[in-house]
Amino acid sequence: KRLSGAKQDQARTEANAIATQVKIYLTDRHNTSVGSDFTLDALVPEYLESTDDLADPWGNRYIIREGTNGRDFDIVSYGADGIPGGEGENADITHGKAPKKSE
Repeated sequence: KRLSGAKQDQARTEANAIATQVKIYLTDRHNTSVGSDFTLDALVPEYLESTDDLADPWGNRYIIREGTNGRDFDIVSYGADGIPGGEGENADITHGKAPKKSE
């Protein structure tokens, strides 16, 4: 359980860091939002060292999608199973938001 929680914490931290880099990327280009054709690969190598930085702790790629909760975009890890939805270790992790606890 601790390892699972540590990976979720790491994914949340990394998703937040990637979101920050997207915001800096937009600011540097005088853009206010990401376009529909934007991919996280655009951050490499100027904002992230390599595409390895786009892999979550389970080896799946972070994705960028239309934002929720008033955000322009979300950076998401789909958890251990790499599939949207799920609970526990398989829960989606969205930057700035803790995953729901399973009861």
